[in-house]
Amino acid sequence: MKTKLILTIVASFVTTGLYAFDPPPVGSAAPDFSLTDAKGKAHSLLQYKGKYVVLEWFNPECLFVKKHHGTGNTQPTTH
Repeated sequence: MKTKLILTIVASFVTTGLYAFDPPPVGSAAPDFSLTDAKGKAHSLLQYKGKYVVLEWFNPECLFVKKHHGTGNTQPTTH
């Protein structure tokens, strides 16, 4: 019974690893999704088709983020 459980867990990790290391082809389209910016405005990836898009994620509760954003070392940009 333990052997079956161990084999199942190992197989799960191997399968997950194979999918995780299979990157999409360069130049392929990213799947569309929508996010809300800090000002509450919704943005869809599709509306920026053909343009470069940089996503910045930060956690306002993170001590590293608090330190660097609070000192002006890094600031979020909005356009």
